[in-house]
Amino acid sequence: MSKKQNRRGRKPNGQGSVVHLSGNRARPYAVKFMVDGRQQIVDYAETYEEADQLRLDYIKAPWSVDAHKMTLDDVYQLWKEHRWPLLSDSNQQCLRAAYNYMGKYKSMLYKNITSLQMQDTINCCTKSLSTKTKIRNLWSRLEQFARELRIVSTPWTDMLTCDAAPPVTTKTVFTDAEVKSVWKNQNLVGADSILILLYTGLRISEMLMLTRDDINVEQGYIQAGLKTEAGKNRIIPIHSDIKSIIQKYYDNAEKYLFTFNGKNLSTRKYRKDFKALLAKLEITHLPHECRHTFRSKMDSAGANKRCIDLIMGHKTGDVGERVYTHKTIDELKEAMKLLKYPK
Repeated sequence: MSKKQNRRGRKPNGQGSVVHLSGNRARPYAVKFMVDGRQQIVDYAETYEEADQLRLDYIKAPWSVDAHKMTLDDVYQLWKEHRWPLLSDSNQQCLRAAYNYMGKYKSMLYKNITSLQMQDTINCCTKSLSTKTKIRNLWSRLEQFARELRIVSTPWTDMLTCDAAPPVTTKTVFTDAEVKSVWKNQNLVGADSILILLYTGLRISEMLMLTRDDINVEQGYIQAGLKTEAGKNRIIPIHSDIKSIIQKYYDNAEKYLFTFNGKNLSTRKYRKDFKALLAKLEITHLPHECRHTFRSKMDSAGANKRCIDLIMGHKTGDVGERVYTHKTIDELKEAMKLLKYPK
């Protein structure tokens, strides 16, 4: 028996087989495997060599025999099953929100979705550039997964675009009178969370992801941060003014400090509630302006710049200072004590 005949002979059990189909076919070689108790064709090829390589690929990573029948929602749900555990909680939240904008196409066969339809989900989004970018990001992730499943081969997402970044807007800080008004009305739902933002410099996404495990009650600090390498798992001393507020949330939490209907409170809902609350107080600010206010107040109080950067998760521009200056938790606490707001 020749080597070629042996190579094309019967494969060991579980290794699949390659068969030549009768008739005039563009891809006459079929790759077959035992699936759910019966022999099924998992793919076709033009040559035996191509088919045998598909057989070997399938052994390494089996794909669904019904992949070409999968809808967008099928691909999304399967992608979540395999990729979701690898993502951070904040990333999961962003991508889950992005998928809501793809709803009009979720029942459509994935292989039939074009770049125009993908772009349509971005164009129809009336939210910020950040949200549109997250939609494009999710399309890219799903497309990569679909290509692994051999559903598609065309890289449609390379053609997707988002609006140009909007011009930088000037941020305004809270005045002493505005901070005093928040303190005066802290009995209103959500007012104490604004105080947390003003006294920690946290981004709202970072605050909303806080869990009991992030609060070190005994040592008096929060360990949090999501966005950058400099910002992740940073130490934020708990200011004495908001110690009781943090303690209240800590004592009432099962996991996340901020919840709604038993689930982690979303950034979208928080922004809506934030706006409504400040409207009652006749104050106009964006949530991120709490972070700007914190920085401004710390600067004005004469706090060490390196301490401010560490607390806020900023990467200092001075390489020497960044590498050679190491601040202890006690030093960060001393810097935080300089922060003063009127009550």
